[in-house]
Amino acid sequence: ATRAGSDELAVREVIQHHADRGGPRGLWSVCGVKFTTARLVAQKTLTRAWAEHGGLPPLRHAADTRPAAADVLNLHDPADLLAGDIAPHRDALLRLVREEAVVCVEDLIHRRADWGAHPADANALAHRLGESLRLPHSPPLARARRDEPAAHPLQAAVTNRSTAGG
Repeated sequence: ATRAGSDELAVREVIQHHADRGGPRGLWSVCGVKFTTARLVAQKTLTRAWAEHGGLPPLRHAADTRPAAADVLNLHDPADLLAGDIAPHRDALLRLVREEAVVCVEDLIHRRADWGAHPADANALAHRLGESLRLPHSPPLARARRDEPAAHPLQAAVTNRSTAGG
């Protein structure tokens, strides 16, 4: 919320040092963080907290380096993954799976990237990525795939529910 008691959504994170309002020194609260911006917000919080101690110690890790341009996936267009060999993209895909906490192939396609816009592409990609990366399918879609082939996995799930009386 933008202020206490308000139902207006905040658009930025809130970093509160409780000592600023009479609370214990060294106790910090952080609210309103999206997963994709959490690292930046954590760095802002640490910078403020360490300011009392002369500044933040240098934080550098090998993981801070950007991947090579050839290793960057196009998260909006799956054409490269559909048209050619997935092997050249395997490291980038596995990094995406690890860093974005992907739980199944549909999670990767529909929630972590924009690859699910076209159902036929999403189906083909789900099959290719599921096999290549050994990612499971979500349980309802895995049952639908096993029971009855369909043009789209959601169509299969709906078909299976209706034939089961649900």
